[in-house]
Amino acid sequence: MIFIRRARKLLSTYGIGAGKRLTLAQALDYGVDLKRLHLGCGNIHIEDWCNVDVLKTGATDLVLDIQSLPGIAENSVEKIYSCHVLEHFSTSDIPRILARWYDVLQPGGEIRISVPDLDKITKIYQDNLNHFLTPGHQPWIALIYGGQKDQYDFHKTGFNFTYLKDLLTQVGFSSIQEYGADRHFIEGVFDNSLAREPFDKPISLNVVATKDIQSDRA
Repeated sequence: MIFIRRARKLLSTYGIGAGKRLTLAQALDYGVDLKRLHLGCGNIHIEDWCNVDVLKTGATDLVLDIQSLPGIAENSVEKIYSCHVLEHFSTSDIPRILARWYDVLQPGGEIRISVPDLDKITKIYQDNLNHFLTPGHQPWIALIYGGQKDQYDFHKTGFNFTYLKDLLTQVGFSSIQEYGADRHFIEGVFDNSLAREPFDKPISLNVVATKDIQSDRA
């Protein structure tokens, strides 16, 4: 199974996969369902979701700027899922991005966000300090600062539950809860929300929230 996931990721990097790679106009003509948006999909294609990314990978159905979601109607989306994406935007931009995601959701709609959890990461780091003080072992640069493979692959901010909950509350979300990393909420999907390497400890903050049915911003 691990080999299959790695093979799919490699193929996706070269634009090979299940994604349609359409513009919004093409997606609407094609009849792509925009009710469930997987934002910043990267190389992960989720069946029965519209997989959205600014890059044309093999997983991307809709090529679109996920910060502003231009052309996506307000109150039109049932569910949003974003995994290890929000940390790639600047701290000053995140409230605006979350507000836009809130606006496109239907009243009663659900958002799930997964990001690296600084609380978990720093604890794991300190618990394994001897590993990181051993020559040849880098101090978790990729996890904390991003893989830095291209202009989109840099981490610009960090989160713990208290901070992310406060940001979500400020734009209007409610029923904000953290959920575990034992299994994905979508059957058969494996992504960074479940990551436990290399110390077999979860490193992600997984949060679910809803847009109130009676929303002041709706």
